[in-house]
This record gives sequence, C-alpha cells and structure tokens, in this order.
Amino acid sequence: MLFNIRKKKSRRLLLNIVFVLSLETLGSQTAYAEKNTNYITVQVFDKIYSGIFSGKEENGMPEGKGSVEIEFNEEKWSLSGEWENGKLEGDAEIKNEEGAIIYVTYEEGVVNGGVKEVLADGSYKVYKCNQGEKYGSVYEYSPNNELIRRDWIYENEMISSLTEKASEFTYEELLQDPETYKKRIMKLTGEIVAVYNTDGEAYLKILGEDGNIYWGYYKNTLVNNYKQARVPNFEIGEMGDFYGTFEEVCLLSTDALYNTKSILNLNPKRFDSVSIAMAYSSMLQYKDSDQGDRNTAVLDKDFYNSCPKLELFYAEKNGFEDINKKELSLDYKEICEFPYLYSGNKKQIEGVVRQEIINYADEEKVYAAFLLETDKHELYYVTYYFEDETKIPVVGNRIKIKGVLKGNYKTLYYDEKEIKTFYLLMPRVSVVEAN
Repeated sequence: MLFNIRKKKSRRLLLNIVFVLSLETLGSQTAYAEKNTNYITVQVFDKIYSGIFSGKEENGMPEGKGSVEIEFNEEKWSLSGEWENGKLEGDAEIKNEEGAIIYVTYEEGVVNGGVKEVLADGSYKVYKCNQGEKYGSVYEYSPNNELIRRDWIYENEMISSLTEKASEFTYEELLQDPETYKKRIMKLTGEIVAVYNTDGEAYLKILGEDGNIYWGYYKNTLVNNYKQARVPNFEIGEMGDFYGTFEEVCLLSTDALYNTKSILNLNPKRFDSVSIAMAYSSMLQYKDSDQGDRNTAVLDKDFYNSCPKLELFYAEKNGFEDINKKELSLDYKEICEFPYLYSGNKKQIEGVVRQEIINYADEEKVYAAFLLETDKHELYYVTYYFEDETKIPVVGNRIKIKGVLKGNYKTLYYDEKEIKTFYLLMPRVSVVEAN
C-alpha cells in the first residue's frame, strides 16, 4: 500500500514537471514567434542580412520610415531608411554603436550610386556602387576634408585590404601541395623576364627572388569596373611587387600569345603602319613568303615547365613609389605605363584623326572608333557614339574631345625590322563630348 502511494505521488510529480515544462516550452515558442513576426531581410551591398524591424507595416510588409537591426561586418548595426512596398527606397543610413555611419541610396531594395563611409573620428571614404556591387576608385579623406589616399575596389573589397591578407609560401610547398594554397592571396617580389599578351589578357613571366619562375596574368583591355586588376604595363627587366590569388601549378597555354610593345616604344614615323582593325589574333591569318609566318606564336622554354600561376589583382613597379596616386599628373607617358591607375579619370585631348572605323548598325546613333594623334605625337584609341551623323569626323580632321580613360587598347602590329608580331598597347578613351 505504501508502495502504491509513493508510486502515485511520483506519477503526480512527474505529471506536474511535464506540465510545467510544457508551459515553459510553449511560452518560449510563443515569444520566439512574436519576435519573428518583425524579422525582415535587407540587402547591404552584395549580401543579404536579416534583423528585427521597427516601423509601420502594410499587408505584412514594411512601409514608410523604419529601421532594422542587423549584424554587419561582425558588428551590430542599425539601418534606417524608408520602405516602399516592402523594399528600401531612397537615402538610408547604417550606424554602429561606435558612431560610424554609412550613407547610401537604395533603389528597389539595392544600393545604387555614391556611398560615403564616415568613421567616429570624422575621417571618411567615398566610392560608387551599382546594383549592390562596389566598384572603381575609393577616396579616403581626413576629418578636415584633406585627401589622404586613393584605393580601388576588386570584387567588393578594397585592394589595400586584400594585400594585407597575403600568405607566406615557398616554391617547394606550391609544387608539392598546390591544393592547400589554391585561391590564397600571395605576394611575389621579382623581375619581369618576359611579357606576353592575348586579345584580353597579359601574361607576365616573373623571376622571383627565390630564383624560380612564376606566371602572373590579368585582364588588361577595357576596364572591368568590378574586377579590374591595378597592374602597370611592365617592361622586361623591371622589378616589382605582385599580388594575386594562387591558381595552380601548370603548363601555360600558349594559344594566341604574342610579344608586347608599348606605343611609347614606336617611332611616330611608323604610326601610319598601325591598324586599329587588327585588334584580334584571329584576324591575323596571312603569311608572307619573304618574312615567314606572321602569325607565329612566341616560343619560351618555360612553356614546357610546370610553374605556379597567379591571377594578379595589384602590382607596384619598384622605383615608382613616388607617383602621386592622389593627384594624377595626366602625363601621357604615365598614362601609358599605369593605365589602370588612371582609368576612370577625365582627359581633354586635341589632335588629328589618323584612322577611323564607323559602324552604322545602331539606328539611333553611329559608333565610331579612331586613332587620334596630338601635336606631341601622342596616340590614343578613341571611341564615341555620334547621335548627329553630320558631326562624324573624317581622317585628317582636327578635333577636340573630352573623355574618360578606359585602360589599354591592344592591336596587332607586325614589326618588319624585328620580323615579329606584337600586341601594341596604347591608351583607350571613351568620349563624352567631341567638337
């Protein structure tokens, strides 16, 4: 009997415990559900965040002024703005607890236009954004509005931040265990021993300080705003520091590789032999019986050795550290040597049209590309859309243009003295106004 009483008490106690636990669980679930009724997602640059929304709602969606608490850059931030039909629209502010503020503009839920990041000490940086993607140059200022330095964005990160992530390595480690280092950021110091180009890329053969050969490549034609390597046009024998992501140890594919020549190294008397129609290696298919095959690919003994290959995103020439990146000189020689340092900058040019290609395919405007030579024998590749066909210049006309520098233009050039085909590099300009 005593056993039965104890058994009933134990059962009653167990039921009470279960009942209490059930209430606590139900209560916690209810609280969680209530919190989640105010959870929303927002896009900040290229990433999606969720957080607690404070503000009015219509039909279950944010509407009007409000704010949302999010974790951004591993910190707690508050995003304040105005919602239309559940999407952020117009000016917004993103603040953290330390007093930093990011000023942005939203269009249909994504950041578009100018961005200003202000630190608690009043210093700030400005850059641009398109559909949530950061791009182009970054300008950093002191609290007194003095320009401190200029940086660039590469795949949504500042290049200065990427260079700080460079890993240490040895040549032997790369050859023995390449998978461990794949996609790691690396810094390589060395000498340029060869420069080759394809239609869209440059390949640098670098003799590292360790005495080994590395290949570094990057895109070096029309500027890619979101993933543009800021690498100078190197000459053989120049030293530099090279930053890039390690890809693999491999034999270099040599299809359509040609030697490289800067327009600075071409005598102006030979400008007439430059053709902007020969921009692609596939167009150079003819042979000359006296001078051999003009389409012969370059030969390099290291094409037959497996070497580490890096995709470069930044490089600096040794001896050029004093170049003022904040206030560019717009000197022609400097533009030719550092085309992606200058890309995005405005330039006024006056000269004579030496060659022209016109495309009438667009019914509303005519596309024209031409070589423009200044009185100082500076040669530019220029592109422009003419809405008024009567203003299209002809070869021999003198014109004035206002445009934006857009990196390198490459065209194939056969040097009869050297009996070699080169990719000839010159500045590219996109015109916004022509007279």
